[in-house]
Amino acid sequence: RRFRGGRVVDLAAGHGLLAYILLVLDDTSPSALAVDVRAPQSAMRLADAMVAAFPRLAGRVAFEEARLADVPIAEGDLVVSAHACGTLTDDVLSRGEPRVAAQARAARQESIQQQKKNKNRNSISKIKRNLDNA
Repeated sequence: RRFRGGRVVDLAAGHGLLAYILLVLDDTSPSALAVDVRAPQSAMRLADAMVAAFPRLAGRVAFEEARLADVPIAEGDLVVSAHACGTLTDDVLSRGEPRVAAQARAARQESIQQQKKNKNRNSISKIKRNLDNA
């Protein structure tokens, strides 16, 4: 991981799986906060399964039901999100470190451009197949 240590803050966390995975992969982070406006009913089942598989995670991930804008972000926090769809992506990026947010925005734009290129290629391939089969 490029940024080590500090609390992991998983915004739009859903079950909080990303928070758990980051703690499993890098033990230098002391804790994680998984935040969503509403936690899924099965979130505690996942939490129990993760702690059963990785006992060192016990007590290290906290869940909070809150709006993203209401979550205090401290210097040194690693702000992450895997499920931020639509405008939530920008909301999450605005909460993170500016340098990281800029890199993430650029990667997102590149991904969108690549998806458009792939869609166009697929459309052209489909047209060619239709012409060949006509």
